[in-house]
Amino acid sequence: MVKKIITILLCLAILVMSLLVVGELYKRFNREEETSAKDSKEEAYTVGISMGTLKEERWIRDRDVLVSKLREKGMNVIVQNANNDDADQIKQVEYLIEKSIDVLIIVPNDLTKAARAVEMAKEKGIKVISYDRLVLNANVDLYITFDNEMVGQLMAESISGALDQGKILIINGSTTDYNTTLIKNGYDQVLKPLFASGRYTLVDEVWADDWRREYAYEVTVEQLQEGVQLDAIICGDDALAGAALEGLNLFQENAVYVVGQDVD
Repeated sequence: MVKKIITILLCLAILVMSLLVVGELYKRFNREEETSAKDSKEEAYTVGISMGTLKEERWIRDRDVLVSKLREKGMNVIVQNANNDDADQIKQVEYLIEKSIDVLIIVPNDLTKAARAVEMAKEKGIKVISYDRLVLNANVDLYITFDNEMVGQLMAESISGALDQGKILIINGSTTDYNTTLIKNGYDQVLKPLFASGRYTLVDEVWADDWRREYAYEVTVEQLQEGVQLDAIICGDDALAGAALEGLNLFQENAVYVVGQDVD
């Protein structure tokens, strides 16, 4: 009888201890889960996006895709648009830094002036991604872009493949955008030998400040008003190409090959 009582008491003791252990584990598990959720919330990255401009359709699309993908990953996103103003871009990056961003994605309006924005971010330990346009002398952490020289080559090859000979006008993008230099390098590899051989004549080569489409229109109209019969126009992007086409539609009836890039 005594053995039975001792056995029962031992079983009860083990049961109580088991319940206590389970209860403690349950509490501990809940605490860890709450802490994990809290930590996860606290560790959500904040990404600041500084856009040099949103004037062209492609930049609006790029912004929307970036914001959507970042938010899908649970990140907080703050977007600023400098609207082609170098000083504003610096101020806006200062604002993003004050918001304690973890990563800065910058589309620089000016390839050299934006270096100050990168420097400010890196001083605070913020990672910097130069998106599509490179910031020179800034030691960014990552540079994402197209093969812009190949883009220029393909544009020029589309002309050389379609036009046996003729007069060509080149309207480059802004000199403050390094992509313009790279795309021009691509043009030149194809076109310089053709200009040298006399197959093509270079009517003029100009640069549109801030990628102003109005300038492309004015340059095209000016050439036509002077009586120049254009056969092709190579433009730094589609906005410039669209403006050149508007000028052509007013003054010239014969076919003119026009190329651009950005998929607008």
